[in-house]
Amino acid sequence: AKESSRRAEELLGSMRRSNRINRRTNKNDDLEYVDGMNMDDDCILDFQPTTIIQQQSQQSRKKSAASGSSDNFLKPNTRCFNAVLKAHANSGVEGSGMRALRLLRAMEESCELNRDEEGNYEEDDDEDGDGGQSPDTRTYNIVLNALANSKDFGATQTACDLLREMEEEFEEEEEEEEEEDDEEGAVEGGEVEDGEEEKMEGDDIAITSTEEEKEDTTITRRKRKIRPDTYTYNTVIDVLAKSGERDAAEKATELLKRMEYLYKVQGRDEVKPDKFTYTSVINAWSKSREKGAARRAEQLVFDLIKGDDGDYADNDRIVKLDSSIYNALINCWAKSGEYGAEERAEEILHTMEKRHEMYQDEDIRPNVRTYTSVIDALANANSNNYIPTTMTATGEGTSSHPKMEKLSPAKRALDILNRMESLYEQTRNRSIRPNIRTYTAVITCWARSSERGKALVARDILKRMEEQYFTHGNNGARPNIYAYNAVLNACGYTPTMSPDDSDDDDDYGDTVGNQDEVEQAFRVACQTFDDVRRAKGLYPSHVTYGLFLGVCSHLMPKSDVRNDLVEKVFRRCCIDGQVGDLVLRRLKQAASPDLYERLLQGETEDDLPSKWTRSVRRRG
Repeated sequence: AKESSRRAEELLGSMRRSNRINRRTNKNDDLEYVDGMNMDDDCILDFQPTTIIQQQSQQSRKKSAASGSSDNFLKPNTRCFNAVLKAHANSGVEGSGMRALRLLRAMEESCELNRDEEGNYEEDDDEDGDGGQSPDTRTYNIVLNALANSKDFGATQTACDLLREMEEEFEEEEEEEEEEDDEEGAVEGGEVEDGEEEKMEGDDIAITSTEEEKEDTTITRRKRKIRPDTYTYNTVIDVLAKSGERDAAEKATELLKRMEYLYKVQGRDEVKPDKFTYTSVINAWSKSREKGAARRAEQLVFDLIKGDDGDYADNDRIVKLDSSIYNALINCWAKSGEYGAEERAEEILHTMEKRHEMYQDEDIRPNVRTYTSVIDALANANSNNYIPTTMTATGEGTSSHPKMEKLSPAKRALDILNRMESLYEQTRNRSIRPNIRTYTAVITCWARSSERGKALVARDILKRMEEQYFTHGNNGARPNIYAYNAVLNACGYTPTMSPDDSDDDDDYGDTVGNQDEVEQAFRVACQTFDDVRRAKGLYPSHVTYGLFLGVCSHLMPKSDVRNDLVEKVFRRCCIDGQVGDLVLRRLKQAASPDLYERLLQGETEDDLPSKWTRSVRRRG
């Protein structure tokens, strides 16, 4: 990134040092510089944009005064600075959004530096008439994208303020154009103020010159007009969705409603909402964690599919419903945590399958993301009992999958996986082929269930995944550490014979199991842990070690055998540098007090040796 940064700065420097060239060469070379910057668009440009632009304006004026021409010098224009802004946007690092914003402000200041005393833009070497550094709509959109991709504090509010600024500038320019049109109409109709008539009669040349000047100014302003479009609004909505801030979903919904109003009422086609608009707003509700968020998101879909007369009509829809919108809605229900969310997710899936079968509409066909999101909803289910409902996501009446009332969430998730594999074998449609996320979601669903023998089922699903990858060439199903951890989690939450059999905390619940199931789960855990250690390109994480220590604590009775196993696992964990918080918690539960103190070797939990923790990856 540093090398790319230096390369981009060299390009800007070359433009500053360039000698006199003609206008045609200027444009060709300009494109070459832009191409060079685009090649390095992942760089972070640590230069002072205001200083560069001011220097360009000053040097240009000096050289123009000396040569009597302003058409001869190569210098950065809007396209060049947009390329630099794009580099900031693509970097996605902290601070990139604010750097892009500072460069935008510098470009705006450049426009003011190129105004004459009367407030008009001086002619320069760019056809825009403002020195070629005037920000356009694309400039603002790139800056908004930089804010969306950055981790800058205050980026959300800054993006909203920038959109408001664009809207206000556009409205002001619209009003000015209307006033000018009215004035032109008055002149053409012979309506002039007293005193102006004598001037017009006595100096026709002056009138002609004034009209041409006004026309030139109008053309210049129209070229510079900042006109918010669909991409502008979508980017700000995306910023709000990613922020997870309070009221972000509400603000995103308000922007959507404004886009609908501008498109339907004012006829502004450039701000027509698209699929990304709706999915982003639904995602904003999904991340809000607010009570009733899923129903608010579903209401957006209801409003979308209803015509102006309240009926359901495809030709009245702003956007055609497709799998991406339905997937976002299913995902919203899956993350809502509301009672019955899994049933609603399944109903939406069934509606999609029904509509695809009836109308042969490929846009509505459920895909792997659809099925996986439903499985996620089943994994997060609050109840193992299915309660039929009469409300659906499309307003087309009650629809329920025939097996919903007979199967628990875990079994329904496995049924969906079986259907996906069967559908792929029949159609060879890759869009519905299960991937790593699908298999892991099913394993997680079983791990969280109270089903008997869930450890063995989880292991079987893992083996199916391995067979898909190694035997059937399903590259999307390559097992990763998360899949193995999910199996260990299923083992760790296998019910013991009695809640009093182990001295661990309440993390594992108090469900009563049987001896055979406990021994089976322990064998599965040991096999899975060994598989991770032997797998090529796969390494145990701090979660893997923590989960296996939890299995020892939960499924093994207190004994020297348990202590010996716990000691070996912890020492291997130290060698791998994977001693995290979860490992320490589970170690304290699994090891005897004396063994725990001896394994820590006098170290405190808050100040462990760096070699013990060097490989721990924490979320943050």
